[in-house]
Amino acid sequence: MTTSGFMKHPISVSIKPAAAQSPVLAAWVALLFLTIQLLEGNVIAPWIQKRTVSLPPALTILSQTVLGTLFGLIGLIVATPLIAVLLVAVRMIYVEAFLERESRPASLVEEHH
Repeated sequence: MTTSGFMKHPISVSIKPAAAQSPVLAAWVALLFLTIQLLEGNVIAPWIQKRTVSLPPALTILSQTVLGTLFGLIGLIVATPLIAVLLVAVRMIYVEAFLERESRPASLVEEHH
């Protein structure tokens, strides 16, 4: 089993001392570490991002998966900010400008032209 470069250090720091005491304790520490990483990356972070930027968690995870697959670590790093910028741009351009213009009464639209 290989681990990526940024995860080697936390895993070794948490598991090596436990393995020195017992293999069972090392297994529990590894399971706890994996559980915390999965919860933080797939539940907590998307939930916080949704609350602060109004990004749907599925869109966040999808963008991270696609851009991470295509561009590696750089894609993973820029995925959420990029999708947030695109979502805000779509809201500003399409929703606020286009749809609000259509919903105005005709007399108001003619006055602005």
